[in-house]
Amino acid sequence: MKKHCNNIVLAVALVACLSVQMSCHAAEAPATATNVELQQQGHVGVSDATTLVSYKLALQWPPGACSVSYKCKGDIPKTFTIFGLWPQNSYNYGVPPYSKDPSCTSLKPVPTDRIMGLLQKADLVEELTEAWPNLKNSKYPPKNQQFWEHQWEQNGMCTDFGDNPIQYFKTAINLRDQFVKVYQPPSGGSYKVKVLLQRVKNVAKATPEIVCRKQIGTNTTIVGELHLCYKKGNLTPEGIEDCKRPFSGICKSELDVVKFL
Repeated sequence: MKKHCNNIVLAVALVACLSVQMSCHAAEAPATATNVELQQQGHVGVSDATTLVSYKLALQWPPGACSVSYKCKGDIPKTFTIFGLWPQNSYNYGVPPYSKDPSCTSLKPVPTDRIMGLLQKADLVEELTEAWPNLKNSKYPPKNQQFWEHQWEQNGMCTDFGDNPIQYFKTAINLRDQFVKVYQPPSGGSYKVKVLLQRVKNVAKATPEIVCRKQIGTNTTIVGELHLCYKKGNLTPEGIEDCKRPFSGICKSELDVVKFL
C-alpha cells in the first residue's frame, strides 16, 4: 500500500512539473516588431545591435539649429553644415559608441586624444571649421576641437574608418560638399514636408530624412536637420539610398508644414 501511494505522489509531481513547463513556454513573448524595438532600446539583448549596415550623414541647417536650443555665437552660416557621419544598424538605430561596446568593429580605433594632431598634420582644420563647425561658437577653436573629438568618440570609432580618422573626416566633408553643390535650399518660406523631400530627391537621387524642430518662443515647426543615407562600402554620391524614414522630430506626417528660416 505504501509503495502504491508513493507511485501516486510521483505521478502527481510529474504532471505538475509538466504543467509548469508548458505554462512557462506559453508565457514567452512572441517575436513582434515591438519586441524588436525593445531590444534596440536595450531592454533585452540582441546580437546584431552593433552591426554596421549603413550610414547617415547628418547635416544641420544653422538658422534652424540656432533657433532651437543652441546659443550660437558669431556669424550663422546660410548653408548646410555637418553634424556627424553616423554608423547605423539594421533597425535604423545608431551603433553604440566603441567605449560602450568594442564589438562594433574588428579594427583598433585611433584614440580620441590623437585626433587633433592628425587633423592638423593633414591640414584639415580649416576645411572642418567651414564644413563641420560647432555652431555654439564656430570661431573659437577649442569648441570646434571638442565637437570633432566628440563625434569621433561617439561615431567615428565604430565606422569602417576606425583606424583612419582622416579618411572618416574627409569622407564626410566630400559628401557634404557634393550635396551643397547641387541643392539650393529655399530662401525662407513654409512648405509641406513632402515638397521638401521631393526637391532633395530630385537632385540627390534618394529620399532624405527631414528633422523637424520647434522654434524657441513660438509654436512654429522648422527644419533643423537634413539626413542623407548611404550604403555601407559606398560612401559616395552614387552610394546614396532612401532613408528608412522620411521625417523625424516633431513632424508626424509628410503633409505637415515646416518653415525654412
